[in-house]
Amino acid sequence: MKVLFVCTGNTCRSAMCEAYFNCLSRKNGTGERIAAESAGTDAWEGDESSPFTRTALAPYHTDIADHAARRLTREMLEEADLIVAMTAAHREKVLRMLPEASDRVRLLGEFREGAARDVADPYGGTAEIYSLCFADMKGPLDNMYRKLLKEPQRQE
Repeated sequence: MKVLFVCTGNTCRSAMCEAYFNCLSRKNGTGERIAAESAGTDAWEGDESSPFTRTALAPYHTDIADHAARRLTREMLEEADLIVAMTAAHREKVLRMLPEASDRVRLLGEFREGAARDVADPYGGTAEIYSLCFADMKGPLDNMYRKLLKEPQRQE
């Protein structure tokens, strides 16, 4: 199963989600079965992750040093089994690019306990803001991972 995380620049939110999700999957022995990628709707190809992104992930033993931003493409959307957007605006951009993916697009906030909401962009903020952003995403990511373990794999 391929999960695609989508945000704006692919240097903060979606990059953190990809790195943490893949670390979680490897740690639990499901790396061959469930893997993540990420992209940004307005990414500059090749941009590095923010240094504060690395700081936010360090307590979770998650390495993101080699991350390079990617701009979202229709091909990425077609290949993904699950597309996870950070905000409703990202979800709308995804659906404009590939309307037939509507059954595979979710907001990360939908995996949150309680009411779903957008994930605020930490871009330009302090290290503390990045850490708070990741802390806000960690619970939904853990919930999503557990849910995916229980779902049957999509057949090609």
